[in-house]
Amino acid sequence: MPSSLSTHLALVALACAITAAPAHAQGGLLRKMKQKAAEAAGQAAGGAAGVEAPGQAGEGGQRSRRGGGSSFTPSAPKFDDRVVEMTDARIDGMLKALATERTETERYMQQSAANQKRQEAEKKAYDAKYAEYEKKRLAYERKSQEVEMCRMTALGGSKETQATQSKMAANMSTMTEADAKRMQARMEDLSKRGQAARDRGDQKTLMAITDTIQTLMQQMTGVSSSEMRRMGQEGMQNKAAADKCGDAGTAPVEPEAPNSGGNDAAAQSAIAKAAAKAAGLNPEQYAVMRERLAYIVSVDGEFRNSTSYAYSSSEIAAVKKRMGELGPYKEQLQMGGTPTWNMGQ
Repeated sequence: MPSSLSTHLALVALACAITAAPAHAQGGLLRKMKQKAAEAAGQAAGGAAGVEAPGQAGEGGQRSRRGGGSSFTPSAPKFDDRVVEMTDARIDGMLKALATERTETERYMQQSAANQKRQEAEKKAYDAKYAEYEKKRLAYERKSQEVEMCRMTALGGSKETQATQSKMAANMSTMTEADAKRMQARMEDLSKRGQAARDRGDQKTLMAITDTIQTLMQQMTGVSSSEMRRMGQEGMQNKAAADKCGDAGTAPVEPEAPNSGGNDAAAQSAIAKAAAKAAGLNPEQYAVMRERLAYIVSVDGEFRNSTSYAYSSSEIAAVKKRMGELGPYKEQLQMGGTPTWNMGQ
């Protein structure tokens, strides 16, 4: 299958061909641009399928004619539900299909131009919104850092508390895992019982449980109950100070980027389907016939070089008879735009 780059190139090149009347040139620069686009599109399509591109074959045929080379008889095709014969009636259909390609491609390119203007306006608006968002984001991050630093300072504790915490950590590190689990289970049980006593207003039981917890903590940490009370009071004061640090507020929301634009591959597929319908063929039959027609029209129905494409004598005669009508579409046919099929297989 052609790459997205070759697909886009084929559409743009085909649009260039559309804007020029078949019988009139519009300047050397436009001609060169169209020629280079056609060659690039043809080479990309031919390379992807492993066959010679129609534009290349046409040039080779022209060189052969100038050199007076001998004629070549193509091999006979095998017609089936995919490869159908190019009769006079089917050439009528292909002329309608090629005209449809031109109309639909021109419509798409005009729409793309309008979309491009809209996208440019949306991009400009988005850039302004994003710049404002960046300012808010940076301000929010600075405020968040300030708040975090304030809270860390407030909750850090005095040197006395930090020394006590180090002592507690050292004493508790000597406990075995089993002892730690037993102590944890007992403390949880005492905490539940204390909460129950508080809920029922039993102050005597609550005080007894509190004393037990303080005794266990002193045994476990090696810190006196008075030091524990001092640390508790300091902790409440620190929390009150940390609460005064405030918060950074709500983080700004990044604006949504605008749509990237049209889908050339989807557009080309839709154009090919519309052309196939105009030709009275299914998409695969149209793709095959278009590829075969592209080659024979590129050499004006005169085979001077060998080719992998196959044609019957009646097909060659039918195309030659209609070259006056097909000729204006020669460049368009060489643009490709439909799947490439190797007719020599």
